[in-house]
Amino acid sequence: MTRDTLVIVRPRDRVDQTREALSGVSYTLHAEDVLSYQPLSHDIPDMDDVQAVIITSIRAPQAMAHLSPDLLDKPLYVVGDASAARSKAMGFRRLAAVAPTVEELRQTIRQNCNPQLGPLLYLRGDQIAFDLAADLSRYDYNVLEHICYTTTRRETLSDDILDLLDHDRLRAVLFFSKASATHFRNLIIKNARESTVTGVMALCLSKPVLECVHDLPWERTYAALTPDLGAMVELVRTLPVGPAQTEGTIANDDDSGSKRSHSER
Repeated sequence: MTRDTLVIVRPRDRVDQTREALSGVSYTLHAEDVLSYQPLSHDIPDMDDVQAVIITSIRAPQAMAHLSPDLLDKPLYVVGDASAARSKAMGFRRLAAVAPTVEELRQTIRQNCNPQLGPLLYLRGDQIAFDLAADLSRYDYNVLEHICYTTTRRETLSDDILDLLDHDRLRAVLFFSKASATHFRNLIIKNARESTVTGVMALCLSKPVLECVHDLPWERTYAALTPDLGAMVELVRTLPVGPAQTEGTIANDDDSGSKRSHSER
């Protein structure tokens, strides 16, 4: 059986964009939406004493119906270019910093925000992979958390992907977030399908995303050089044709001429 299918692990409302970006590749595409999101409709009250606003997911600005002019004029600290663009589109005027990960954003916040100058407003979902508020509180920051959306997790993998796994049809699985990668990994284990990924590659948006699935017995795992859709498409376009010869290292893959990714296996 030919491994001719790629699985896109993304929420349904992000799949069309990903399919379009991958339209030129010679693989069949299958979408697996293991997570879904529901916006919460309540508005944020006026918070004049807030010194800055934090957004770590594009879901937060997408879910917000209204923000006061005072909040829109606060410095904004955000993770990801897409989240920054969406935040600017909804009216934020002072983009203070854009970081590729939450962990890097916290360092920027600590360097630029004085905890004595007022609280930070954190717009987020009900489930988070990294507790930014708790981390910043260790350095005397007062972080006000506002839940903008809720997350629903699927209880099992779809029959389609189970069939693809059982019949050795998958070439790679694409992971775009830590939350979806972690839940996909948990569902693989729940469905006792660990052995079916031994011939499959895991393509991940970043090293932190890769860490969520690295313990499954993939043929090989990769993290994109930059955490964006373009870098993920590049990984797909340059997938190794044959199976991995050994348990490799980052250096081994770099030695083979790859400059677009690194391999953890």
